[in-house]
Order: sequence, then structure tokens, then C-alpha cells
Amino acid sequence: MRSRIVRQEQGVATGPATAVFLVDLDGVAPVTLYVENVDQKAALIMREGGSDAGNNTANTRAASHQTHGSKNGNLKFEAVVAGTSGNSNTIEITAAPSQAFSITNISTAFTINLLCDASGKPIQTALQILNAIENASGAGPTAYRAAINTFLAPGSDGSGSMEVLASDATHVIPAATALAGGTAATATSTATIEVSPTGAEDGFPGPWVADSGAGSALSTVTANSAKQSQLTGGPIPVKGLRVTILGGSGASWIVLSVIAEHKQSV
Repeated sequence: MRSRIVRQEQGVATGPATAVFLVDLDGVAPVTLYVENVDQKAALIMREGGSDAGNNTANTRAASHQTHGSKNGNLKFEAVVAGTSGNSNTIEITAAPSQAFSITNISTAFTINLLCDASGKPIQTALQILNAIENASGAGPTAYRAAINTFLAPGSDGSGSMEVLASDATHVIPAATALAGGTAATATSTATIEVSPTGAEDGFPGPWVADSGAGSALSTVTANSAKQSQLTGGPIPVKGLRVTILGGSGASWIVLSVIAEHKQSV
């Protein structure tokens, strides 16, 4: 036997609203399902595209802002603590002639002052900035690290330097840009678990057969908890799986994990 683990995540807006997961199971059984309902961390991802004003779409895990430089200079800022409190954190990244690297903060407002040349051009790569954040001493860096985790942004290898905004030569992103997407989980409502004899290669056309026992077991997942259930196969091959979770009164971040046991031929 060998196991295949599939993990999917979806945000559920203040609602109730619905999260639907589709998984190709390749005709295997038994299948163990885990549904987690968790708080979401607020985040800010720098990336190419968008506008100077950014994109703060409700129930996303990040706001995105134009960096006007290589994608390899982009970073991700994420609240250390999950939940809505992370949304109050703001990030400001500044540039100025002959500026030294430093981090300052006032309450939940954090400013990263980049190392710049005499013309005010930032000269640190993203990897060098990460290293500077990790090793800087003093009250500002200490408070920053307690509140914010910093990573390379998706698609960035850290080799690029940041560039200032076209609209503001003293900032890399708009001043006091807030982290976004932090949510406090609320209990989910119903869960519907369905299986189909067709898999992903057929676009999951069905027919769908509900597993009422699994649906009952995975309903009403309370905040920051998980439930599990098992599919045993039943009268049809379990190739397609559809899991539908109805959210509660507020936003939630729902994680579905599927552990499928594959029988190996001898």
C-alpha cells in the first residue's frame, strides 16, 4: 500500500458562503478526509502588476503592490499571529540618498528603511534584506520580528533589488500599507460529501452519490478545530470526490486534507 495526500485550502467569505473542493481519487479506497477550520494570517505580498494603490480584495490572503522592478526583489510580509489583529499592522519601505538600513516602529506601524546609494537607489537584494531583518538589533527590529514574519514572495529567488514607485521616489510601496486577509474563524454549518465513478480527467461530470455518514461527521466544524471521516468505497468506484462546506456567520479559512490508500500490484 502507498498513501497519497491531497491538501486544498479555500477562504469562505462572511456569509454564509460555500467552499467546494474537487479531488481526483483514481478509484482508491479507503479514503480519510480531514476538514480544518482555522484563523487566517494577514499578509502583504509584493509582486509585479497591479497599481501603486494595490489590491485589497476582501477575503484574500494578501494585498499586492507594484514594485516597478524585478520580481526577484519581492518579499512577503505575514503576521506572526493568525486572526483579525494582524490586519492592523502596516508596512512602509523607504529609500533616500545614502540611507543606512534600519527598522523603526510606532505601535503596529513598521518602517523598513533600505540601504541606498548616494542617488537614493536601493542597493540590497531581497535576500540581503531578509538577512538584515533577521540580524538587526534594537527595539524596532525586535518589535518587527515579534509581529511580522518575512519571506521571499512567490516566484522570487531573492536576487533582485527593489525599486522606488514611479509616483513616489521615496517609497517602494505606498506609505503605511496595511496587511490584509486576517480572519477569525467561525463555526461551519453543513458539509456535503459526494463521490463519482469519474475522475478529474473527465471534468467530474458525475453522477454524484452523497455519503450521508461522512457529510454528517464533517459538519459544524468549530473555530480552530478539525474533524475527520472515512470513505470506504460503497457501490461505485471512488474516482471523483466533491466536498461542499457551508460557512458560518463570519469568514473562515477551510482546509481539506485527503489521504488515499493506493493498492500496489505485485
